[in-house]
Amino acid sequence: NNPVFTKPDIQQCKQVFEQIDLDKSGKLSHDEVIAAFKKMDVVLKKDDLEAIIKAVDQSEECNFDINEFTHMIYISQNTEENHDMYRVMFLIADSDYSGKITVEKLQNLFKKLKAFLKTEEIEEVVKRMTSGKDYLDFKAFKSLMEQVLE
Repeated sequence: NNPVFTKPDIQQCKQVFEQIDLDKSGKLSHDEVIAAFKKMDVVLKKDDLEAIIKAVDQSEECNFDINEFTHMIYISQNTEENHDMYRVMFLIADSDYSGKITVEKLQNLFKKLKAFLKTEEIEEVVKRMTSGKDYLDFKAFKSLMEQVLE
């Protein structure tokens, strides 16, 4: 049974981003992201917020563009109290909010997890687990991650 993930309100994210980005750099600092979360009524424990920020911060410079900020909102909106690790990992990988994890997204997630697999290996696994599709839904993703992390 696949959960339905709430997509972020792109307009609202853009509006808040622009209000918080006082220097008009097109980037938010770590502190500005926290201020923006408050403004959007995102209530998360400090540790959870830090984990989301770290997961999305591709450049590791703590400067976030509008896409990274919107992705953080998407993750936080869909993270539940019980912190299902697989759900959070799925949301981190689902950078276009489609509810589908492609081979490319899976490869990016594995890189973040410091698990380096060849593209061909990932393609093979995805095809095998989905009877030939080129993406994983949440159920297939969770099943794969349970095997990988065993």
